Amino acid sequence: MMEQKLKKYKIYSIRSHNDKNMIYYDFTMQQLHKRLSAIKSRYNRYLNNTDNYLVVFELFKLGSVYIELEEELECINKEHINSILNKYIRDNDCINKNFYDIKKEQLIKEENKTDIKEIKKEIKKEQLKKEELIKEENKTDIKEINKEEPKIEELIKDNVNKLNSDVNNNDDNDDDNNSNSSLVSSAYSSVSQYMSNYIKNNHKTIKKKSNNIKSKTMKNQI
Repeated sequence: MMEQKLKKYKIYSIRSHNDKNMIYYDFTMQQLHKRLSAIKSRYNRYLNNTDNYLVVFELFKLGSVYIELEEELECINKEHINSILNKYIRDNDCINKNFYDIKKEQLIKEENKTDIKEIKKEIKKEQLKKEELIKEENKTDIKEINKEEPKIEELIKDNVNKLNSDVNNNDDNDDDNNSNSSLVSSAYSSVSQYMSNYIKNNHKTIKKKSNNIKSKTMKNQI
């Protein structure tokens, strides 16, 4: 089995003469002056909107930036050097740590936003379901009314036919005819009024039921 070749790494810090409390830690295999030059180039591209933001750019905003060697060592791989770098970040005040804390807060906020969105979606679904139930109940009630309407019409016809038959069986006396015609008219008007009231009252019942359901729905949402 071949032994893994050790690679030389440098742990470095970037600082600013304008603020000694601002420190950034990282590692590289490059010479330090080349590493600093490369970061400066990326900062200039960032200012021209042609590169992504790096937290180390906060130091370049201060100006008078320089680089220092913290430790030079040999490691098996990047996982090994990363573990050493993370110890520097944990044990020292640095903008890396602040940046990761900010990123963590941002992630928590994003997760909370997602949770709120999901809750709102569920509330909307429930609201739609309840509205559909209200519609279906209204449809059912209207169907029941429609079933009764032919019965009422039949009742009208029966009453009118009966009264007309009574009229035909009577003598041709003008007073009787006038009286029977009035009876027919009165009966038709009475039954028509009954039908109208029946439908009107049932529609009121539907409206009242719908309002009760909507009121319950609103209370549940609160």
